[in-house]
Amino acid sequence: MLKSLESFLETIEKTVLIILFCAMVGLSFTQVVLRAGFSTGLLWADVFLRHLVLWVGFLGAVLAVSQNKHFAMDVIRKAFPPKIQNAVEVLTDFFALAVLWLLCASSVKFFKDDVQSSSILFSLGQVEVPSAWMNFIIPAAFILLAIHFAFKTLRDLGKLFGMSPESPR
Repeated sequence: MLKSLESFLETIEKTVLIILFCAMVGLSFTQVVLRAGFSTGLLWADVFLRHLVLWVGFLGAVLAVSQNKHFAMDVIRKAFPPKIQNAVEVLTDFFALAVLWLLCASSVKFFKDDVQSSSILFSLGQVEVPSAWMNFIIPAAFILLAIHFAFKTLRDLGKLFGMSPESPR
């Protein structure tokens, strides 16, 4: 069940990442054409693109963790004998979860403060876009990272106690 839940979450993350990346490329191309061909541009586009880069970067990190392709503390794990490497990996997973817990708490506080400040990032004619909408990715990404690390920790615990198909026999 956890595997299917993680797979579903990963599919949503990939879809959003692809949509945002395509929007980034399309908007950047539009800006280049408008500037080079017509000596004009969209006033809001540069700010929006900077925030899209933030979204794509965070979602890329989330997907890297979900596929176990993130930066890892392999140096620490490999410094120990093979017999206890799985246990060390579980300990580093718990350390990563603790750090992510702190980052989640801080980013949620940042987001709440941003919402309360009611600051406007840019305007699209009559519509004002609050900065909180674009900064929502910060707490969302740390929460998603924590969820994926929790899945990883459960898999690693399964390997450690021989309850996983990946566990050594």
